[in-house]
Amino acid sequence: MQENIEQIKSKITEIFNKDQEIRKNPKSSLDEIRAYENEFTQYLKKVVDKYGWLTISKFGKDVSYQVGILVTHTQDKKFAQKCLRLMEENIDDIDKTNFAIVYDKVMISAGKLQKYGTKLKSYFKDNGEVVTEVMPLENPEKVEEFRRQVGLPPLEEYIRNSEKLFLQISGPRK
Repeated sequence: MQENIEQIKSKITEIFNKDQEIRKNPKSSLDEIRAYENEFTQYLKKVVDKYGWLTISKFGKDVSYQVGILVTHTQDKKFAQKCLRLMEENIDDIDKTNFAIVYDKVMISAGKLQKYGTKLKSYFKDNGEVVTEVMPLENPEKVEEFRRQVGLPPLEEYIRNSEKLFLQISGPRK
């Protein structure tokens, strides 16, 4: 990998924007999404192998955050676990909300309980109403405290925002 930091930052922003575009396009098939995930995961592995976690001090807040979101979209569980470990090692130089999102993704993917309540499942009921469920939590009584510690909004607000995004992507059902 011969790219310099600025080239990597630019490439990651490009990858992130395309990932978001594909995911928000209701015409994108699951096969298209998975193919793009595989493509960007290979690139991210090379970058992470060379630089470790992409910290705020080295790559900037936006790129550090974007990489975290991309990690939540990868299907490579071992790579996601590696990234979580690297994030933990650099906890003072990363976005803590991003850490929470990656943490929950890794836990849920491993069949464990999430801590921060960032993983939700939204779907339409027969009457067209959107239902959003919080995937299982390790400590439901303390989830709001955990969320505050990393700068996440209250769970009810997060659910409302998630439902708006779900409707935006899926379109209303009647």
